[in-house]
Amino acid sequence: MNPIKANMVTSLEDYLWSSFGHNALGIVDELISEHSVYLALGDDVQSRCDKYKALFERLDLTKQNVRITQATMRGEVYGSSVFHQQIEKLISRPTLLLAHGATEKALSIKIKLADPLIAVY
Repeated sequence: MNPIKANMVTSLEDYLWSSFGHNALGIVDELISEHSVYLALGDDVQSRCDKYKALFERLDLTKQNVRITQATMRGEVYGSSVFHQQIEKLISRPTLLLAHGATEKALSIKIKLADPLIAVY
């Protein structure tokens, strides 16, 4: 759940369990281990923070949020085909619901549409 959408906080840095304060604002948090990709953003804390914030300013998650909400409302999992396979093994049930009479081809198309790593045009 998105803490801002849930009206738990008004900004990401206010959410205690978010790494945004550390990664974007430079707030020291002993619980956070900086990933090599984050460290590659810059040679010092300020440059990493600036580049991290810029990522969020350019990022438009509107379509992703709609797809996540739709999948959740249908009781489905949202993610790549590999992610679906992993979750299906864990919960022992399909992660995508098919309409009566749906085919495997329809399932593969549905996974591609739900896959955040596949561009849909």
